[in-house]
Amino acid sequence: MSEKMAGGEEKEELQVSYSGELRMVEKASRHFVKRPRTICGSIWAAFLVMSAVVYFAGWFDIADTTVDDWTIPTSEASKNGDALSDAREKMDSAQSTGNLPARSEDVWFTATSFIYEWADDRQAEILTPDNLQRMCQFQSILTADENFPKYCKPDGAALGKDTVCASQDYDVVALVYPTFEEQKECRLLNSTEFATQFAALASEPEKVFFFLERRVTSLLDVRLKTRSQISLYAPLGADSTDDGKAFGSEPDDDAGPQGVIYENFLATIEKKFFASKGLEVEVPFNSAYNIGAFDLGNGLQVRFYNQYFVSSEFDRMVGYDQALVAGSIVLVFITMILHLRSLFMSSVGLLSILISIVVALFFYTGIFRIEYFSSVHIVTFFLILGIGADDLFVWVDAYYQSERYWPGVRGFASKEEAGKANVYGTNNEEDEVLVARLTYTYQRAAGAVLNTSATTAGAFLATGVSPIAPIASFGIFAAITIMLNFVWTIILYPAVVIIFEKYFRGRYCCCGCLRAPRDKVASASQDIEQSAATHIEKRVAEDGTVTLVMNKVKHKENFEEKVFSKGYVPLINKQVSVTIGGRTCQILPVVAVTVTALFALIVTMATFAVQLGTPTEPDQNFRSSHMSTGYATDYSKLFQGGTDYLEVDVTFGIEGIDRGSFKFLDPNGYRGAVVFDTEFDLSSRTNQEYYLEVCDSFETLSCVPEGETSALAGCIGSDVGLATRSVDCTLRKFHDWHNETYPLETPAIDLGEVDKALWTSRLSEFANATGADNDIGIVDGELKFIVFSYEASLKTLQPVGVKEPVIDLLEAHLQEMVENAPAGLESAFQTSFDMLWIHTELGIVSGMFQGLAISVPIAFVVLLFATSNLILSVIAIFGIIGIVVTVLGTAQLLGWALGVAEAIAAVMVVGLSVDYSTLHGTSYAHAAGEGFTLRADRFKYSAVMLGPTVIAGAFTTGGSAAIMFFAQLQFFGKMAILLTSTIAYSLIITEFFVMPLFRIIGPENDRGDWRLWLKARGICNKKK
Repeated sequence: MSEKMAGGEEKEELQVSYSGELRMVEKASRHFVKRPRTICGSIWAAFLVMSAVVYFAGWFDIADTTVDDWTIPTSEASKNGDALSDAREKMDSAQSTGNLPARSEDVWFTATSFIYEWADDRQAEILTPDNLQRMCQFQSILTADENFPKYCKPDGAALGKDTVCASQDYDVVALVYPTFEEQKECRLLNSTEFATQFAALASEPEKVFFFLERRVTSLLDVRLKTRSQISLYAPLGADSTDDGKAFGSEPDDDAGPQGVIYENFLATIEKKFFASKGLEVEVPFNSAYNIGAFDLGNGLQVRFYNQYFVSSEFDRMVGYDQALVAGSIVLVFITMILHLRSLFMSSVGLLSILISIVVALFFYTGIFRIEYFSSVHIVTFFLILGIGADDLFVWVDAYYQSERYWPGVRGFASKEEAGKANVYGTNNEEDEVLVARLTYTYQRAAGAVLNTSATTAGAFLATGVSPIAPIASFGIFAAITIMLNFVWTIILYPAVVIIFEKYFRGRYCCCGCLRAPRDKVASASQDIEQSAATHIEKRVAEDGTVTLVMNKVKHKENFEEKVFSKGYVPLINKQVSVTIGGRTCQILPVVAVTVTALFALIVTMATFAVQLGTPTEPDQNFRSSHMSTGYATDYSKLFQGGTDYLEVDVTFGIEGIDRGSFKFLDPNGYRGAVVFDTEFDLSSRTNQEYYLEVCDSFETLSCVPEGETSALAGCIGSDVGLATRSVDCTLRKFHDWHNETYPLETPAIDLGEVDKALWTSRLSEFANATGADNDIGIVDGELKFIVFSYEASLKTLQPVGVKEPVIDLLEAHLQEMVENAPAGLESAFQTSFDMLWIHTELGIVSGMFQGLAISVPIAFVVLLFATSNLILSVIAIFGIIGIVVTVLGTAQLLGWALGVAEAIAAVMVVGLSVDYSTLHGTSYAHAAGEGFTLRADRFKYSAVMLGPTVIAGAFTTGGSAAIMFFAQLQFFGKMAILLTSTIAYSLIITEFFVMPLFRIIGPENDRGDWRLWLKARGICNKKK
């Protein structure tokens, strides 16, 4: 059956069949067209309910970060460390009711430390009368404060503000101003007075060396730097508190009642320090600490450090860096308006992206019961703004393109025909067209967004295999957020575009950038008449399904499309004739140059990427210019308590730890209960002798492995090739103390067999008298564990390759000693920070490779299903791998190690970079359905159709990440570099490496279609 068309042509009446999938999409589209406001309102009502739950439950609170966050709880080092910590908390001394004299103990977290140095490179003595006066004057901001006497070490009775403060052992000013009154006056001493005061210290050089650099070995050496420390004391008596409350013991941490009192005082001191230089502490987006050091005059400068200062500074910086999200929001919003040409869709889209973070928290904490939310998670805010905008761009661009392609959904050539047929039962011709357009949009965009979301979420979820809680939880949270934005694409954005189409389009235009999008000639509100300019083409698929495409509708290209159709495509397609061996060939010079150059770049950067080493220390919170960073660097390299060698505790008597209800993703919560060895017994002479033998064995332990002739490279602290420098044997010290204190009684080594209770009591007495209470583990009146320590000849903060062999040697030696131990001494382990941190270093690397091993195959599988083509998938995955190694190579060139940010980025790169390859790959494959079989045509189709979307997405994601360049925290600064370089490399490699490869070796016709191979296999199997 046929009918006459305009111009005399006959139009065939089409019998069209449809798949079940199409009907499901059409039904969904019909609901969105009929009830867009109801659907949109219901979704936002659900958003508000979930947001209220998140807010009132406090799930948005940032967790405090500790070393425990970054340890691997399944490692033996972590278990041993936690067991020892819990054991010490159970000690009788730790459980005492508290009857310490007022302000008799210094409190570690209240100590204010100072490092004084020359601002330039002068090689002059720093301990001069003039400089000591300047140091005294600066420290007097603290010591001369009217409330300092309430918290200082009393020289006599503690009398509140009337307390006479004693000088402190680690205060450099006290070397020449020994009394509190002298320190308040800070009088300039003449050379004779200064020499007299300083000379008096020559008889006690060990007291002076705390203040000197490690390189200084004699009081005659020139001193270029010095340090000082002033502590506050506990417990606070009634004279020190506003309410007259007295405390009987030291505070456990800075969060308790005493801790709050100290913090209030220190907050005042911090402000006074900065006020002395005319500065404010709280400077938004530019920390006052970035001054680096305070100039005290005459070339002298000071850096100061206090745990409270650092903690409050970190909290401030987290708040300021979170506020930077506002900058990303503005940037993304402007990009949305420019690209979408709709204030309404841009506003709703942006709000939905932002609300996805809150809704993600609802699922993350409320449903999955993960309560750990750290500062690392803030990166998600910047990421999702770009990723969510990408999803919105893909959806809306497909909707705009449906103006040309909606007739292919049902085969109607005009709005009138659609209205007469009333296929969707809307009884409205414009609604019939909208259903068809929305159906096309679903077919065109939902799959593309699903593919990119699945790969990106899969890459982030792959970081969930990391054994380190912040990295794993960040990946899980980011994956949830990304998939929620996909859900918005299929349930919210359809309603949004219909509301826009019905109620906003063309009605509220106040400026050029908000005009009706795309300046269409043939729109859904106009009849699309068949003429010489518009032609409906019928295409019949192999299964008999008919599709219709209006392939000659006039369409005015926007600027982004012109960039690709008039610029990029002609550039890549530019051909030149070359004669080779008498034959003239056409080559694509731009393709040859870009592919060759980028391949060389990828190979070169891969060589740098493999050189990435593990970090030698935890990442710094603040940037290199920050005063705390400079202080920490000087302290660890120049002072660090007098040693920079590995200090190890060896513990006997603890069998392990019962993790019980410990949660991996709650590292600061319950970490388990110590399990004591019920057979442990040190009282017998035999066991004490063996314990001393273990101490002696470490003193003489060789650093030359068995079968080798030279010492390990890490053992540089011993001149005779030993693995240790010194051993502090607790039991030997007890024996010496006991023999001196009770010379006429039974020796300590025999006392345990004679009177075990008395022997235990003497151990407790020894611990209290000598400060060894942390090493003598008496619990409920019984000795449950004992600790001795040694200093290894391995320096701290060494690369894994250097320290791992030495640590293995030390571990093997202890294991050998335990295997030969008598009954009662069969449970022993050793702990140190480096032994703990090496597992974190290795865990970062292993987690990264595990993540890559998961995310890359996921990306490849998604590409296979998205493109249905093996050739396209192989080209795209090679480009993705190239982007990963290029980003990691950049990190190595910047001098970074394979730390937390780098490990997250390595896996994250896969998810971010696959978006562009997936979009272009699926578009290239989709071109076949539009009648394009040659690679040149498919390349052009993919470039013009998806190029603008890719560019807009890159701008939003990269621009959103670039805002983090203004962050104060070091982690965000690193992530800014890694993310922006990822987007830049992804865009360059995709558009000038992957796409050119599509152009020259991309499949034509059905080549590379793995579905045909499966079908062929199925036919063969049937024949068998």
